[in-house]
Amino acid sequence: MTERVRRTTVAIAVAMTVAAVVTPTGPSGTAAAASGAAVLQDDFDGDGYRDVVAGAPSRSVDGKVGAGAVTVSYGATSSALKTARRQTLTQNSSGVPGSAEVSDWFGDSVTSADLDRDGYADLVVGSPGENVGSAPDSGTLTVLWGGPHGLSGGSTIKGTEVSGELGRALTTGDFDGDGSQDVATDTTMFYGPFTRTGAPVREAALDLEPYDGRDDAGWSDVRLASGDTDGDGISDLVAAATSGPGENEEEPGRRLLQYFAGTKDGLSTAVTLTDGGTPLDGGSDVALGDLDNDGYDEVVVGDVANSTSYERGGVIVVLSGSAAGPRTTGPRTVDQDTPGVPGAAEEGDGFGDAVSVGDVDRDGYADVAIGVPEERVGTTPRAGSVVVLRGGAHGLTSTGARLFTQNTSGVPGTVESDDLFGRAVDVVDATGDGKAELVIGGPGENGGGGGAWVLRGASGGTTATGSFAYGTGTRIGSVFGR
Repeated sequence: MTERVRRTTVAIAVAMTVAAVVTPTGPSGTAAAASGAAVLQDDFDGDGYRDVVAGAPSRSVDGKVGAGAVTVSYGATSSALKTARRQTLTQNSSGVPGSAEVSDWFGDSVTSADLDRDGYADLVVGSPGENVGSAPDSGTLTVLWGGPHGLSGGSTIKGTEVSGELGRALTTGDFDGDGSQDVATDTTMFYGPFTRTGAPVREAALDLEPYDGRDDAGWSDVRLASGDTDGDGISDLVAAATSGPGENEEEPGRRLLQYFAGTKDGLSTAVTLTDGGTPLDGGSDVALGDLDNDGYDEVVVGDVANSTSYERGGVIVVLSGSAAGPRTTGPRTVDQDTPGVPGAAEEGDGFGDAVSVGDVDRDGYADVAIGVPEERVGTTPRAGSVVVLRGGAHGLTSTGARLFTQNTSGVPGTVESDDLFGRAVDVVDATGDGKAELVIGGPGENGGGGGAWVLRGASGGTTATGSFAYGTGTRIGSVFGR
């Protein structure tokens, strides 16, 4: 496969729950397939606990550099989570289609849903660097099937365009409201249900809107997120993507935020979100969730890249949901100089490099985890931190905000230069108690080997008490639901 320069990152992968999926407050104790209960978006073995996936596209497999891997950490009771089963899969694993090759980047993106409607969630893994026949870097999606013993067996969806890099961005949702889960990529929509060959019912192009109407703008570095911003029960899609080259051909162009409303016929035409006619910056990451419990998901954008946000150390921008979709007038902007937000806004900190949304305290309001991977901790550069801001009746609040580093009491490890703690953040209830865990990735841990930390959810908010860590053995680079 062709060698490419990839963004050095760590991300822990968890699926975002969309409107068609009901997340119970606790595990049923029986497989969803047997009980007839709603299927959790990321419960691969049907035991009622959400599972966590880490994609490691840079990992070498049998000497093949950048072949890639994914590791699944299965959910369990609070007391058993630390020692719960983990499963690592590559394209050389039994039952996984294909074979490990140099720069396939298997695990560059991941997402999950019950694609074949058998009662078990399935895992979709992107390999954007994979060649298909004589077409270099056309990319593939590998669907790994869930079952009573977890993931086993799989099918492949193949890209068709030279350098099309199918699988560089993924998310799932029910975008046509038919009760079947669909898969969105940055170029193609695959509408379910899926057969065990990996074939969807139908496909459609996903066309991002060109900047300033330029048909040849081109797109790169796309992030995807799904949720229900307009409260109609059909999943919507938000994409953050760079449009074309900048004034200097070696620099990226404008980063845009694009909105696709879900309808009975599937996703609508892309709309570039603007404030007073000025396109909103698409940011570095995007997540959706209902911060004020009004039935409409907010759009949370982490923006660290443009010159203004970079100088401020990064910002997050919140667009409220409404019956008409995201409200774009006067979006709320938060940085580390906002009163009540821990830390201080310093150039290049990366506040918002990663964002994730979920309810960490079971109060009915989604909360926001914000990665600050390049923050200096004391005198240690690029050690990294994570800030958790809570949702409430009036939306996002800095009241009760918390900051975590590897020097926080109870968090395993010690801050070191270039750990990049917080390059990945995800909020997921892996214990089934309604108080979501905060999962943090740091690609520079252990000299670049990578690490993952799990902090507990609690009624008072995220806590380091009872937290634990495990080594990933490699850099991780994929995110569920983006």
